[in-house]
Amino acid sequence: MGTESDFDRNVRRVQEGMDLLFQQLSGWRHTPVIMGERKWRPSTDVYETNESLIIICEIAGMEESDFEITIEENELTIRGERKEDHMEGKTTYHNKEIDHGPFERSFRIPQYVNTVGIEANYHNGFLEVTLPKSGPSKQIPVE
Repeated sequence: MGTESDFDRNVRRVQEGMDLLFQQLSGWRHTPVIMGERKWRPSTDVYETNESLIIICEIAGMEESDFEITIEENELTIRGERKEDHMEGKTTYHNKEIDHGPFERSFRIPQYVNTVGIEANYHNGFLEVTLPKSGPSKQIPVE
């Protein structure tokens, strides 16, 4: 993949913020087509332990090799594409809610994450990315 310019990265961040707003207000999980093709957004949890920052994406029906995980300028991006079984002409859908096609999620990575030790595992439809901390996080008291 080519490198992304600062302008493109900023437009994508604004787009992701708008996507999140639409999703929260309407339950809509698809990215509007602003630049390029439509993408869907897998449901994701991000949490922190004493040792790691953990990102879990719910993405059933894929293989480990279907994911591309990159980190650039303190931003971790998970990309992939879930293929659709081509049942055209063989079936009539009464309800179709399972997302297919390309997806992408990006996350800002805090400075205290050790990007060298990142691990990713895919099991039972969940992609788990573990980002170890380079040192203990500090709790800052509010006075």
